[in-house]
Amino acid sequence: MTETIQSFIPDLQAFAINLIAAILIYVVGRRVITILCRMADRFLERKNVDAGVRGFVKETLKIVLNLFLILAVIAQLGFSTASIVTILGAAGLAIVMSLQGSLANVAGGILILITKQFRVDDFISTAYGDGKVTEIGLVYTKVTTPDNRVLTIPNGELSNSAVTDATVNDMRRLDMEIGISYESDLTRGKELIAEIFQDCPGRVEEKEIDVHVSRLADSAVMLELCGDAEVPRRQVVYGGEHQTSVR
Repeated sequence: MTETIQSFIPDLQAFAINLIAAILIYVVGRRVITILCRMADRFLERKNVDAGVRGFVKETLKIVLNLFLILAVIAQLGFSTASIVTILGAAGLAIVMSLQGSLANVAGGILILITKQFRVDDFISTAYGDGKVTEIGLVYTKVTTPDNRVLTIPNGELSNSAVTDATVNDMRRLDMEIGISYESDLTRGKELIAEIFQDCPGRVEEKEIDVHVSRLADSAVMLELCGDAEVPRRQVVYGGEHQTSVR
């Protein structure tokens, strides 16, 4: 009995050493992966790469490096990596077949980043709602609405549908309705609205101001003001300040 136990001691010692080494490889590897991902993100940031592309590359790099780390740990424990790779390949094929929709979303995310349909911090309008793009991930894009709700939208649907980007240009056309009573002087009302908007900060002087009757309401004549204003790039414009000035 003693001889049997002693015969296992070298194997147990070897396994213990391999286990400790595997744990060290995993701990150090995780730290190295974090550092490499951070370095890659900083490098892309210095190259002025879009934030969405940086996040996509960082996430992909993290997945690939973690896969290699797992294989290294398995090899250190004494298991055959060839058989593991074969099993992972078969499992990956089964997962791919069952997640075709998700793969379409991944392809949509890549398409969004390549074509720059929109970027992080853009204010977009979609069939699901309007809001500011906070993240473009591998599968989903996250949009924060003005009332602080978060929309998680599949990339595949975004890449194949119409999306309005309200912040990509430096100049926006503002359309506002102002009501005046039926007893008021219509001509003078138009002139006054145009004069007030003309003095608003940020107005594009070379663009013509148009004030016209849009509709007749029950208690007022609704005049529509159409004018252009300069706005900081990639910032949404609601026209609130201009509308307050006109009113």
